[in-house]
Amino acid sequence: MIDILLSTYNGEAFLREQLDSILNQTYSDFKILIRDDGSADSTVNIIKDYVFKYPLKIVCINIPAPRPSSTLSTCPLPYDEGGLERGRGYNAGFYYDNKNNSKKHLGFNLSYNELLNCSTADYIMFSDQDDVWLPEKVEISFKKIKELEKEFQGKPILVHSDLTVVNKDLKIINGSFFRHIGINPYENSLNRLIMQNTVTGCTMLINKNLAALAKPISDGVYFYDYWFALVAKMFGAIGVINKPLLLYRQHDSNVIGAGANSLRKLVKKLNIINDLYRQGCLLYKRYYDYSGHKNDTNDTNDTNDKNDKNGKNGYEGNDGDYGYGGIKNGIKNEAQIILRNFIELGSANPLKRLYVIFKYRFFRQGLLRNMGFLLFLVFFIDLKSGI
Repeated sequence: MIDILLSTYNGEAFLREQLDSILNQTYSDFKILIRDDGSADSTVNIIKDYVFKYPLKIVCINIPAPRPSSTLSTCPLPYDEGGLERGRGYNAGFYYDNKNNSKKHLGFNLSYNELLNCSTADYIMFSDQDDVWLPEKVEISFKKIKELEKEFQGKPILVHSDLTVVNKDLKIINGSFFRHIGINPYENSLNRLIMQNTVTGCTMLINKNLAALAKPISDGVYFYDYWFALVAKMFGAIGVINKPLLLYRQHDSNVIGAGANSLRKLVKKLNIINDLYRQGCLLYKRYYDYSGHKNDTNDTNDTNDKNDKNGKNGYEGNDGDYGYGGIKNGIKNEAQIILRNFIELGSANPLKRLYVIFKYRFFRQGLLRNMGFLLFLVFFIDLKSGI
């Protein structure tokens, strides 16, 4: 079973087309979990329409069932011990979380956290509200992750694909998103990935090992897909499907777009350096001993981290190493060394920064990208973790 997570926000224009494309997949063993993030348009009504039509296929986690609470019964599924309820009959498909039923706008990272907490499937996909999935998207992605799980047994796995970039009327802008933005998805070693994401969330399929390891998505993470990609690379594997499996719609209301690179856009992107640095610090704090970092001497691990020698959630790899890449027999693993040196950039002088960047090859893809980032990272940016 696959859970497809969909967070909506003012998505009335294209939501029906997105849902139809998911429902028409060649692989059908999935359920769609929807959370509305405080829409002010007709998105909620569209969701209700689809839940009524497909009550066993679509679940909404934060819209009250439209009948009195007396028609609801406690949901037997282990979603939330605070009292998640499911409607019967006319209200089937509505799961109403009495503990957190607010329509508060959380943003897509935290909204996906809520959806992740409601997922119990072995595999999870993520959907935007305005794209069109090609009919074999789920089937091809599922086949790929099953292949990788044979090679990396018991490990966190993420697979993702290329996309076809289209305009609002689904006319093709570029047949390949990878080519459109100028990235090679196979250049995803941790030292490169920490500087530039190569994974697009709406193409991702992850297994339950990665979901358990990566959630919750930390507040302050740049993008949820970036977080999952980094965690997968640190402790498991990333698989690439070098084939477009969806139509990636570009329009005026896109939260995240696929605009081609330009000098103006690249200069604007230099502002994300601190975001990437903060994200690296969050990773180190979550998965390794962070309390000794000289820039954050007042930061200490939380009680759960101190009491859980195998890492949060008790995850442990098959080889006996700590599932969070922790220190075994006093030896630091490669991911820990890379992350540690990355966050040490915050306290380094320009010369030391330059040395560390080249030693660990903290580079982005493309000459123009690297020139701008190296210039700002070495000489002009005062890196702050913000945590």
